[in-house]
Amino acid sequence: MYYKGGVKPLYLYFHLPYCHHKCPYCDFVTAVEARIPQEEYAQSLINELSAYHERSEFSDKFAASIYFGGGTPSLIDPRILRRVVFAVRGRFQLAEDIEVTLEANPNDLTTETLEGLLEAGVNRLSIGAQSFNPVTLKELGRTHTVEDVENGIREARSIGFRNISVDLIYGAPKQTLKDFESDLKLLSTLGLQHASLYSLTIEKGTEFYTRVGKRTLKLPKEDLVADMMDCANETMPKLGFDRYEVSNFSKPGFESKHNLAYWDGSDYLGLGVGAHSMLAVNQSLRARWANIANPKDYIAKIGEGVPVVAWSENVSGPELGFEYLMLGLRKVSGVSIAGFAELTGRSIYESYPGMVEVLEGSKFLEISGDELRLTLRGMSVADSVVQNFAV
Repeated sequence: MYYKGGVKPLYLYFHLPYCHHKCPYCDFVTAVEARIPQEEYAQSLINELSAYHERSEFSDKFAASIYFGGGTPSLIDPRILRRVVFAVRGRFQLAEDIEVTLEANPNDLTTETLEGLLEAGVNRLSIGAQSFNPVTLKELGRTHTVEDVENGIREARSIGFRNISVDLIYGAPKQTLKDFESDLKLLSTLGLQHASLYSLTIEKGTEFYTRVGKRTLKLPKEDLVADMMDCANETMPKLGFDRYEVSNFSKPGFESKHNLAYWDGSDYLGLGVGAHSMLAVNQSLRARWANIANPKDYIAKIGEGVPVVAWSENVSGPELGFEYLMLGLRKVSGVSIAGFAELTGRSIYESYPGMVEVLEGSKFLEISGDELRLTLRGMSVADSVVQNFAV
């Protein structure tokens, strides 16, 4: 993918870590503050962006997407978000069809906030609904109501947003198959363009992880969770949503450009605490790094002109090949067999003798010309299938 003059795309991610409270299943870099230092943090983001823009390896890039993730970005004043978007505009060329996404809590979507977001340049909302069932919402520690979701989406559409996504979780405590079926039924009435349906995972360091260890959290059995996934696979196409990735469904033309960049292995730059970045050094070498995770330290170090990178590494050879498969096979379209060879210098058949044939024979993988992709059966156990290629 190239822009005018041979300029290459760069996908920008801004991490806004602040939340009113920590959800019990969340393992993202977050911070619960009585007073959110909005001005200081935004200026730090802009300063970090400026420092990268001055580096030669970013001189041939244009901004293909901007993504505000968190945390809870919808807590930030839209006027401050506008400053960040303008900072990008002042340093990089922008794609004509640039996608500017903001993650939002349903109960933050007031008329004033939505109007401010649209004015700031946000043209895509990713709303953390998680469920439309009051019991499930309570179990997940969410503070919004089903009415908050419906009202927020309705107001966003009336104000002018034409690209709205929601996140839903299945496999939550006390959730039944009927509950999830009802979630999908309500989803179909909201006029959405995109939906991300995630199976609940218990991550180390979360409250849910502690409760599982103490056996005080009861989760649905694996067979029930599998039935929920099957329900989604069967229902979403009937609602006009195409599955384009393991957990993501969209109306035609509304796939998330930003998230596809991760799965395609494109260059992305993460700004803010805990943000990750990746940049192609050449055809077979990638530089990867991540920022420190403490917001106060991040603001202080940026102010002092001190680097905020917590770790960095170069990825090539078998490790890069595995990453290519791990990310690319999440897409329904799969990966290019020739692309794997270009990255690693070896064919996938040489790198994993017999493995592709075994997984194809077991109906977990299928090959069509140059494309290697997961079957529907493989999609249901995607992580396990990909682990067969681990280095």
